[in-house]
Amino acid sequence: MYNSFSVVKIVRFVQFQKYWFLMVDFEAVITFAKHFLVFRNIGHKINLVSRLEQNTLKD
Repeated sequence: MYNSFSVVKIVRFVQFQKYWFLMVDFEAVITFAKHFLVFRNIGHKINLVSRLEQNTLKD
């Protein structure tokens, strides 16, 4: 009885640890995604500006 109880506790602890790591990774992924989107937006704007400049130079 005691052994099975301790095993359950250990398993639950391991599952909790896994869940905690997943949560941390999830937050890291979200922050990375936000930064990536911001950088992509900035890059997109720069591309648009350079395209507009090229178009005006062509005209």
